[in-house]
Order: sequence, then C-alpha cells, then structure tokens
Amino acid sequence: MVRPSRCPHRRARHGPPCRRGSQGVDDGQRPGGRRRDAFAGEHTVVEPPARLHYTEATAPSAGAAPAGPSTEVQVRLEAFEGGTLLTLTHLGVPAGSPGETGWSMALDELERLLDR
Repeated sequence: MVRPSRCPHRRARHGPPCRRGSQGVDDGQRPGGRRRDAFAGEHTVVEPPARLHYTEATAPSAGAAPAGPSTEVQVRLEAFEGGTLLTLTHLGVPAGSPGETGWSMALDELERLLDR
C-alpha cells in the first residue's frame, strides 16, 4: 500500500508510530532498536528527519515473540511545495485488508488534524 499525503505545515515529528494507551516499549529509534507492543518488530532504517523503516508482526502480548508473518513499514518525509510530503508504504499488507483500512483511517485523521 502506498499513500502519499500532503501536509502544509512546516514542522513534523519523526519517529515510530505512537500507539496511545499501549503498554509497548521502544528501546531505541535506531537500526536494531526493538518495538514491543501489540506488534513486535525492529527498526531497520533510521535516518532522521527523512526516513524510518521497521518490521512489524502481530504478537499475543507486549514483549511476546511475533505470532504471524512480518511486514515492513516504510515512512519518508520530503519537502514539497512549501510543506511536507509524507509517503507511507506498508509492504505485505493485502489491498482491502484491515491493515490497509487502519492506515487509511489514521492518515485521514492526521490530515484532518493538520488542516485545522
């Protein structure tokens, strides 16, 4: 899934996705840094402020080993027409799946909040 979204704002936060209310732990926004929450994975590319790639697989609980196949999330931020272009690619997520729907909802909400 690839979803470009334009943001007219000049400032952007960089780092792994935030899951409010999760009991997750993130021990480093660096290659090899581990994410442990409802998903398990590893940061594979960390190049502030422009790129973040990480693997992700479902886990039965925080800190547990992955229970399913791993996917890869790629986030890129670029200057674009006086703002920021966010490109999110989630490799391994089937079209029309709950994963695709979740990202669409999250990016729609981000766009709504930034357009206030």
